[in-house]
Amino acid sequence: MAYFSAEFGFHETLPIAAGGLGILAGDHAKSASDLGLGFVGVSLFYREGYFQQAIDANNWQTDYYKLLNPANLPLEPVLNEKGEPLVCRVDIALNSVAFQAWRVNVGRVPVYLLDSNRPENEQHFRDLTLRVYGGDSTTRIMQEMLLGIGGVLLLRALGVQPSVFHMNEGHAAFLTFELLREKMAAGKNLPDALSQTKAECIFTTHTPVEAGHDRFSPALMDYAMAKFRTQTPAPFAELMKLGRVNPQNEQEAFCMTVLALKLSRAANAVSELHGQVSRQMWHSLYPDKPVDQVPIGHITNGVHLLGWMKGTVRRFWRQKLDRGPADSKSAWDAQINPPEFWQRMADPQFISDEEIWALRYNLRRELIEFARRRLLIQHHRLNEGDFIAFDHLLNPDALTIGFARRFATYKRAPLIFQQLENIVRLTRDKTRRIQFVFAGKAHPRDDDGKRFIQHIVHLSKYSDLQGHLGLRRELRHSCGPADGLRL
Repeated sequence: MAYFSAEFGFHETLPIAAGGLGILAGDHAKSASDLGLGFVGVSLFYREGYFQQAIDANNWQTDYYKLLNPANLPLEPVLNEKGEPLVCRVDIALNSVAFQAWRVNVGRVPVYLLDSNRPENEQHFRDLTLRVYGGDSTTRIMQEMLLGIGGVLLLRALGVQPSVFHMNEGHAAFLTFELLREKMAAGKNLPDALSQTKAECIFTTHTPVEAGHDRFSPALMDYAMAKFRTQTPAPFAELMKLGRVNPQNEQEAFCMTVLALKLSRAANAVSELHGQVSRQMWHSLYPDKPVDQVPIGHITNGVHLLGWMKGTVRRFWRQKLDRGPADSKSAWDAQINPPEFWQRMADPQFISDEEIWALRYNLRRELIEFARRRLLIQHHRLNEGDFIAFDHLLNPDALTIGFARRFATYKRAPLIFQQLENIVRLTRDKTRRIQFVFAGKAHPRDDDGKRFIQHIVHLSKYSDLQGHLGLRRELRHSCGPADGLRL
């Protein structure tokens, strides 16, 4: 399986993921390694990664970037038989763009990160792999050509012949164009090439709002595909139809999700509710079917269990479950996935409610200590003058409610504050303490999401929540992808 994704979230040392889509991709890679699946990942190496955030004096999110040095990252260059970087080329606009690749070893599976920062490229092509989802529509379409078309070219250069191409969101859907080109160059006609390509591809859609699906104007498609179209036996007008809901409407924007849906043998949303939303959203592609028969299923997002376990949790289960050497099948981490393990959880002889509650309390204490340390470091770094008793920030005995998501508007971060009077009343109950921790960032171009952050910070400073849910100074800045806003 070749798993194409515009982002992979493995670890904070390699910040090339923007949100849940990338985290899911990273966890899929880890799980594929555990299961011994034939799996190869394909993405881009963004040398400035995803942005860092700060909150200014107006409570507004500001964005900045840091350059990543491959020498300091868990990467290795992909080399040719001469021991030199393997360089491939992809046709973008009127140019042949050179790119190399870096390999991330995720357990037993490789993930290849394409990098266009090559000296033979013009600067704007070198910057295609500068930032996650960076730039305008022209940059975006070129990034997606590099990912989809370039990714297939790299796999061919490496001798990798996947039986399945998985598109994790529509960003990678141009890979279908390269598969079509290959088949037609080998003598297949367009209908047969379409049928065979569809049999090779599967698609996961993540986005429940129309604005989140990439669309490119016909003029931009003509420009970006200017050289590629001359290498493809298929009439370009026929390829354009593959990205339109109405194939005959030449003015309709080309949609990457439509392309992926039309050229995949199976498609899935990422939760049951999202499946319902997606079937309704794309019903116009299947007008002869009732909404509930639109061919988009759902596979609820999961996590790589061991990857999300803190040391405290690992030690807890090791004490409970270890019955053999660390590399044996009887080791605790080999027992934790089967259903039989979870059935044992109901047995008080195996684990008591008190033990579970104690573990929960210890984790909450660690969360609070982590937040205190980060805020103290931030306070010193910014030379903020007011003294804050950091040892008293947050309450280890209080019910702690967390919101850790991207600040996209549809995720509705401030929703709880629509019941502001009730929230204020709850926070003032001295017998049942309650506190909130917010973490997340809005996309640099998402001003509405930034207003959500600004609104929450403002409430903590100037509403009746002041003094009960927060202190002003901690909201001044946040320190990076893992940091957040605290009330």
